[in-house]
Parts: sequence; structure tokens; C-alpha cells
Amino acid sequence: MCYFHVVKNVEKYLKGNSKLKADLDPLQVAKDQATFQVAAALFLKKWQTVNPEFAKYFEGQWISKNANWFEGAAPGKPSTNNGLEGTNAIIKSQRTLRERLPVGQFLHSAVDVVETWSNKRNPASVNCVHFACTHAPTLPEWKFSYQWAMTNQKVLQRAHREAGCRFYPHAHNLFLSFRKVSYIFMRN
Repeated sequence: MCYFHVVKNVEKYLKGNSKLKADLDPLQVAKDQATFQVAAALFLKKWQTVNPEFAKYFEGQWISKNANWFEGAAPGKPSTNNGLEGTNAIIKSQRTLRERLPVGQFLHSAVDVVETWSNKRNPASVNCVHFACTHAPTLPEWKFSYQWAMTNQKVLQRAHREAGCRFYPHAHNLFLSFRKVSYIFMRN
């Protein structure tokens, strides 16, 4: 369960109540199960006095039944399923037209989707649709980069494992040498 769906389901109790939302947000960022349990107990203690009906609903639905909606429940994984929801919306709008299909027709449509999308991502294709692999810099990043480049800082490059590493001097220590870089590599 993702946090978006928790908030969406709790909205009828929110009704513009920013205090409830402010108390709910720290639960979502709990780093592990133990932290979540302590925070949830404090959350329920407070809201049982403010709104007992909501506290009962929240405990049953989001603490007991669907408890894995906080960040620490799946470390390193997305906290929302927006990507999946977006893909699902495209499939529904372009392939199934938001209707339930008989199994045979659905399977034909599913195979067609996979084949079409796979061909679009084929790097050998002239019209290949590439995955976004690079960061598109923002205007403030361009400005900062330009200002930094104008300082004419010395940048050293060294091969390391299968990739090249670049070394930039720290703002407080403008002197950089290959000897310092070699020392760093030997320590790690």
C-alpha cells in the first residue's frame, strides 16, 4: 500500500484538518517497524481524545490490517506506485478502453502491448525510444556550473575499476595533486 492511498482514504476525516495531516506525515517516514509502532501508538493516543471514530478506523485499517505503508517497511523501494499506476492508465486508455475483456482477447492485447513496447525500446531500431538515463540540468544548476567553471579549478581524472573517477578540489583546500589522489585510493 502506498502513502498516496492512505491519504486518499483518510481524506474524509481530514476535511481541511492540517493537524491530522501533520501528525500523519511523520508516521509515513518511520525508518523501521519499531519506530512506526511507537509513533503509531502516540498518534492513536492523541487522536483517540480528538476524534475517537477516526482513531478506531485508522487503527483497524492502517495499523492492524494494512500496516506496511510507511517508508521503513520496504527500505530502498519507492514509497508510491505512481509509475505502475501511470503504466496501467496507458494500457487501459489505449488497449482495453477501460473495459473488462474476455480472457482470450485480454491475452492477445497483453502480448500486443509487450511486443509493441519491446520493439519501441529496441536500441537497434531507427525510432528507438530510450529510457531516461541522464539528468537534465535545471537553470540554477547550469548557472552554478558555469560559475564554478569560471574559477578554473584543477580537475584530476584517474581510472578506477571499470570507470573513470574525477577529483575536484574542496572549497577550503584548492590544492589538488595526483599524490593526494593516490593516497585516497590506497586508504580505500
